[in-house]
Amino acid sequence: MAKAAKSKRSGFRIVIPIACFFIAIIGITVLLGETGNLPEKAKQWYDKTSQEIRKMFGIEEASEGAGTESKKFTGLEIEGLNHVWQNNRWEYVDPNDSLVAGFWSEKEGKYEHTANVLRGEWLGLFVSQSLNEVENQLKKDEEWTIENWESGKIKIPIPFDINSGGTIEEIKTLGAVLFGGKLSYRCIGIRDITSKIVVFAPFSPETNSLSFGWSDSGTSIAMGKGSISFDFDFKNTCQCLIPNNMFPGNPYNGSEYADANHPLFLGSPILEADQNDILPKNYTRLINPFLKEQYQVLMLSYLPEGEPASFSFGNFLRDEKGRFVYINPSKIEREEMKKNIEEEMERETVEAEKQTLEEKFETSSLIEKSETAPVIDGLEFDTETGFYFTRENNVYGLTKDTKAGVFRNGLLGLSPEVIKFLQQQEESLKIPLPFNPEEIDDLKMAEEEGGPYALIIRLSGDATVFSPIIGLCYDSWGERLWGTQKGSYQALSFDLEGKTVLTISSKEIKYYPHKEKVVIGDKLGEVKQDVLIELGFCELLKIGNNPVFIMINE
Repeated sequence: MAKAAKSKRSGFRIVIPIACFFIAIIGITVLLGETGNLPEKAKQWYDKTSQEIRKMFGIEEASEGAGTESKKFTGLEIEGLNHVWQNNRWEYVDPNDSLVAGFWSEKEGKYEHTANVLRGEWLGLFVSQSLNEVENQLKKDEEWTIENWESGKIKIPIPFDINSGGTIEEIKTLGAVLFGGKLSYRCIGIRDITSKIVVFAPFSPETNSLSFGWSDSGTSIAMGKGSISFDFDFKNTCQCLIPNNMFPGNPYNGSEYADANHPLFLGSPILEADQNDILPKNYTRLINPFLKEQYQVLMLSYLPEGEPASFSFGNFLRDEKGRFVYINPSKIEREEMKKNIEEEMERETVEAEKQTLEEKFETSSLIEKSETAPVIDGLEFDTETGFYFTRENNVYGLTKDTKAGVFRNGLLGLSPEVIKFLQQQEESLKIPLPFNPEEIDDLKMAEEEGGPYALIIRLSGDATVFSPIIGLCYDSWGERLWGTQKGSYQALSFDLEGKTVLTISSKEIKYYPHKEKVVIGDKLGEVKQDVLIELGFCELLKIGNNPVFIMINE
């Protein structure tokens, strides 16, 4: 008996400390849970079991209209969600199934999202912004590297009007399910579409980064920027809105992969998804074969080597109140954005080419400028004026003392009559440079790397272009243009006997109306500053080391 009493007392000595320990643990958990200080995974567990724990400890849960008079809601009203005081904060709850979407951060003064879904019914959680607003925000982002992407420093808008229906969901891959995301990645799925949606490009891809691939079960549009590539995967029967002429041939002609010749722009429509077009299970099995939901569109991100990168809600653009930004641009807005981006790309191209030209002028062999006026048969040089005048009985058919040339600043210009005669004396065609040196304040010339038949000429300002041959002249792209034309390639080409002998190209040319058949000295237009001259079946006309320009007496 004494032995049994002693054993019972020993048991109590063991049980009581253990019970106190567990009660203390539960009490600490409740304290941390009610103050919102639990780790994320522990918090998720607490949120699910908190009602029973509250009852156990006699804690009343505050709800709207009952016991919350002392805690006034000062946050953001969100249509489609109710705000409820729980877990020591105002949380937003779906009234249909009590799913907690997120909470109002008093400290930050904005909405914080915690759910792994975004439902189209939560109308107040989404805000539309213009393409200009989105573009300005994207410009503020960090460099497009995988580190900045996965840390959420780079953000893109939701690429369709979610108010038209549908649910966006963060999808865990199989690796993420098994290893808590440490050895795998997340992607975005769009499901439960109730009507057709148009998906737009959420940023402006870099040139030649657009590609298109397809198989029997699904189709993929990929676009890249920096070191990140994005894929939009959808069922083949969805409509691809990218024009077929952006790819080498029709993308449905049986090839499996095609690169686009031109870039898209922010807001460009890329695909139309229908509520009946569900991606087949075998298309998504590599992401997670245990996925229960069916998706119409998948959004994924990759490294250049093809390795997956995580794509989460943290990569979606928000406004100052924490609402998700989506785009649904009109056709007019898309055209305006396209124009703005093209102009910016043009400026960047001009700056890059300007830097390249400067490097070439530093490294290339400059055409030497002679300090002494060369001797020219039938002409006499006047050292005071810098002009050449014809002598009596000259071979050019000009009367005596006609101004027929100029030599200034090392540049030699000759009249069309003298140039015509000199060309006739040559065994092969030689072409003068089609500018009047009297119009040029300063000029630098460098040979394009790879041969003497391409010259880069830097003018200090505008310069008039004159015909250097008797032959045919074509404007840019072979059209009959006049007025100022701007673009990456504006040109005047000169043909002789069916061969292009000279092409003058510039970023901007003001074309003068002219007849197709031209003679030496015809005024054809004006060019702006940097000019590329490409020689075809000809060489530069020179006297000594001096290239000859066309001098026109106005």
